[in-house]
Amino acid sequence: MVSLTRETAPIPILYSTTLPYASLGREAVDGTLAAASEANASTDDPFRLEPKIAAPYGVRRTIRLAG
Repeated sequence: MVSLTRETAPIPILYSTTLPYASLGREAVDGTLAAASEANASTDDPFRLEPKIAAPYGVRRTIRLAG
């Protein structure tokens, strides 16, 4: 018997959608959501994608590289 439920795979979407990058960020989010929707339309995969949208809000972090 084939299961009708599919596992959910969360995918983080992190784009700035405000101020100088607003237009580019919205286009990227829209494209990612469209791709996820298209992928979820296929029942061939044992999972479905669940987009999780977040915005960086200009948070700056310093990353120190070794060496």
